[in-house]
Amino acid sequence: MDQGIYVSMLVFAAGLRHLIRQARSESEWIGTLLFGAALGWVAVTVVADGLEGGAVLDTLNGNPDPSAVRALIAGTLLIYNGSIAFAITGLFLASAAWATFDSGVLPRWTGWIAVAGGVLCAASVPAMYGGPVNYTGFYNAGGWGPAIVANFPPMIWFLAVSVMLIRRRGTDRGVIVRTA
Repeated sequence: MDQGIYVSMLVFAAGLRHLIRQARSESEWIGTLLFGAALGWVAVTVVADGLEGGAVLDTLNGNPDPSAVRALIAGTLLIYNGSIAFAITGLFLASAAWATFDSGVLPRWTGWIAVAGGVLCAASVPAMYGGPVNYTGFYNAGGWGPAIVANFPPMIWFLAVSVMLIRRRGTDRGVIVRTA
């Protein structure tokens, strides 16, 4: 299922980049930054999935090495729900906000959701210095606080923007073109 999500995200980012370019050609570089951030986000997530898969494969022989499994799972958490993912997610959301405000391709309120999400991601990055991986702790590597704070705003943004883009009508799909 993850692979389908990753492909869908890249198609979404490529389409949004195209809409940004159509709305305001001078904003194309922001759309390219947004697409690059999405590509980085997917790449980092695929690495985390690979580490998680390695942990699972180690257990299939019936004689898993607990230290290897723990290291692979800790690596997964640091990448997937940790500072690395938060930094790239924040870059994606900041690019989306900037593109929204600069090109007018999306309603301004979606830009503000992206700004809030980017700020929350930035606030979650230092969690890796909050101590060792502790699944029950709030603000540390692997803690549940940053995982919630940095994951729900992007999810809300994707849901809102996807529904809004699907509901657009007309041949130009509602793209707002700014005049100088």
